[in-house]
Amino acid sequence: MIFPLIIIGGGPAGLSAALYAKRLGVDLVILEKGVPGGQLLMTEKVENYPGAGLITGNQLADTMVLQLNQLGIKIEERVEVESIEIENRIKILKTTKGEWRGETVIIATGSTPRKLEVPGEKELTGKGVSYCSLCDAPFFKNKDVVVAGGGDSAVGESLYISQYARKITIVHHREKLSSEWILQKLIKGNYKIRILQNSVVKSISGYEKVEGVEIQNLQTGEFFSIKADGLFVFIGSIPQTKFLKGLNLLDADLTIPTDEKMRTFIPGIFAAGEVRSGSLKQIVTSCSDGAAAAIQAKEYLRLNC
Repeated sequence: MIFPLIIIGGGPAGLSAALYAKRLGVDLVILEKGVPGGQLLMTEKVENYPGAGLITGNQLADTMVLQLNQLGIKIEERVEVESIEIENRIKILKTTKGEWRGETVIIATGSTPRKLEVPGEKELTGKGVSYCSLCDAPFFKNKDVVVAGGGDSAVGESLYISQYARKITIVHHREKLSSEWILQKLIKGNYKIRILQNSVVKSISGYEKVEGVEIQNLQTGEFFSIKADGLFVFIGSIPQTKFLKGLNLLDADLTIPTDEKMRTFIPGIFAAGEVRSGSLKQIVTSCSDGAAAAIQAKEYLRLNC
């Protein structure tokens, strides 16, 4: 069977793409390597998704999936795409559960924040450990937080978090921050922020929420703990694009370049959400990307199939 559209990924971008494509009359299937929801399933609170108010990530994901189920959209769970080949305009997806063929493909596999891989991180993710300041900074009003990282993201996000938090401690493993100079200038003028150079986070403590962070000074070897209500980790992200290397579709950051209509340079292949170059990495923008990709997939099918 050849599907008119195959969507890879069941996060907000993929679910939004499926909703729009179905409403446009496109027969489709979603291939999701786990269960639908994407990073929403690791997000304890969401309050910046229009119309939803304060809601958990799981609740928002469940609502999105329920809407697709009501439309009869098929979601194949635990199917991981391993490679894509193209044969006479047909996209052949090699997966852990056989081959799937489609006339168009929307890649919405997202990215995952790079983890510290320290004790307590996994257990306290969504309970004070965060990888998104726009999502979670307002929850730390008048509280003390630690930021791990020293690049543009870490420093820029620290400036944003300082609008809410009482005190911010940046923990960076090098002698100097690696962010651009204007950000460093701004941070030096912010009385809420201090920097611990040559230091790394070794563990995170707390039972139902973050209560403290253990830090090691790399020069002296000394370990010490500081009290904190939260830990933001900004040490990069990992696009879920390994299966695309054979297509030469990726940029230097391993994300997918697209035009404003979510079209890649390969006709009939589109990208949406955090996997796309320049993504804002927000739920609402991922949904917007998905809608745009679905509309363009329908247009491709109209003109070529």
